[in-house]
This record gives sequence, structure tokens and C-alpha cells, in this order.
Amino acid sequence: MGNKPSDAEKSDGTAKEDGTATNVREMLDYLEGQVMRGREMGVDFSEVESMITGARIIIESGEVSDAADIINECMQRASARYSEYESLVAGIRRAEMEIQKAHQSGQNVTEAGTKLRIARALMDKGDYRSAGETARQAVESLCGPKQQEVSWGSGLSDNETA
Repeated sequence: MGNKPSDAEKSDGTAKEDGTATNVREMLDYLEGQVMRGREMGVDFSEVESMITGARIIIESGEVSDAADIINECMQRASARYSEYESLVAGIRRAEMEIQKAHQSGQNVTEAGTKLRIARALMDKGDYRSAGETARQAVESLCGPKQQEVSWGSGLSDNETA
């Protein structure tokens, strides 16, 4: 009471930030650093970045526990997104090696090369699922269409006449 600041206020009259809010801000700063490093590598974190912006706004409004929940969700999504990116990069590298081997053996790799360029463009746009599928198709185009397998006991035989 009176002019003495309460325990919840600093001497300048502003409210003190409790330990939870400080921890949440530190988590958010850490997450932003991880996202920035991933973005520099080429990972598309646009969804996570939007969530981070929302978490900052929520922290400023004082809803620290809600912000902590959002940050935890962001961390999970960022981790999953980074894993998708790493998997895609590995798949594209494998496709590049297969196409290079096919080219060196004299095989026509035009279709595969085109599909691989499309896969890279999809990756750059952040569509990792389609990029992975297109990279897989690039490799499959080297093998040609799959032969239909005939299993024993299928009823087909060389001796049957139509």
C-alpha cells in the first residue's frame, strides 16, 4: 500500500516477469534460432514461423501457459519438418546418383532429369511430399514400366490356346 512498489513490480513501476514467462521467452528464442538455421539450409518453416508470431503475441498479452503450449507444438512441427527435409534431400541425392549412373551407361535420362528438376522446384516451394514422389518417379522412369508378374497357379500357361 502507499507509494512502496509491490513485490510484483520493479522499482520503476513496471511488472516483474516471473520465472515461467522468462523460461517461455527463452524457449521461444531458442526455437527461433533453430528455425533461422534451418531456413538458411533451405527448410521451409513458414507454418512454424506463423505459429511463433502468434506465440509472441500471446506472451505479450500475458497468457504464458498458452504460449508455452504453442511453442511446444512449434518445436514438434519444426522437428518433423526438418526430418522431412533431410529425408527429401537424401532421396534427391540418391536419384541424382541413379540418373548419373544411367547416363554414364548410355541410357537416355531425359525424362528422369526433367522429373528431378521438377522435384527440386517442388522442394524449393516447400511441397516436400510431392517433391519426394516426383524424385521417386524420376528413378522409376529409368527402369521403364514394370513388367506384370505372373505367379504360379495363376491359371495362365504357355500351352493354353485362346
